[in-house]
Amino acid sequence: MDRYFRFTNGISIKGNKNPITLSGTLWYWESPSGIYVEFYGMDYSTMTPLQLMLGDKDELTTDSNLDLYCLAAKDGRESESLFGYAYLRFYSDGCELSAECYTLTGDLWVFKSFNSETKKRHYSQKEAGFRAKFLIGQPKSKYEPSNVIGFAIVDDPYYYRSCEAFFQYSDAPGPEPGAIILGKDKKHCGILDDEGTKFIHTNPIAGKVTYDSIAVAQRYFPNGIVYKRSPDR
Repeated sequence: MDRYFRFTNGISIKGNKNPITLSGTLWYWESPSGIYVEFYGMDYSTMTPLQLMLGDKDELTTDSNLDLYCLAAKDGRESESLFGYAYLRFYSDGCELSAECYTLTGDLWVFKSFNSETKKRHYSQKEAGFRAKFLIGQPKSKYEPSNVIGFAIVDDPYYYRSCEAFFQYSDAPGPEPGAIILGKDKKHCGILDDEGTKFIHTNPIAGKVTYDSIAVAQRYFPNGIVYKRSPDR
């Protein structure tokens, strides 16, 4: 069973640094090896993503509480192992996460969030097209083309490793709000905005995320274009 939650007031504190406010998604999922929780947060003041992974420590102690181990975190692109404990408390329409984790060097990392349940992990196409605009101006060193789309549609910039991954999705008949735009040669990709008239992509010429008109798309996709619908499930 998978369950998805959104949060807009998550808090992260690492060591003696100031608290960071995060917005993002909490994904609860079960597998044959156990129960896991993944927390995808974005610091919108710097557009730096943060990911926390937790694993089950014990069986469910009650119907509404789950004890967890801290497993790992990714701050931007930097990943590190974590140790410590966390809990997830469920309510009728959401859940609360509280975690106190330690790095190998002993730094304390605290996470807290109150999360509202949503039926879908992925954002709607139109919402994804709007979300992508937050990344405009970010450097290519932080966001490759597939990272822009991953953030926009699923809150995880690193979920998709290449533009080729989006070819698995159903075709769109043409430009539409939030559609994924792909080069037929699988070398470049982007996402249309919430109106379907411009697209957001990691511009290989400018070296940063830019906002361009569909009218100039051929400049970046010289071998032809394919439009795909996002999963939106």
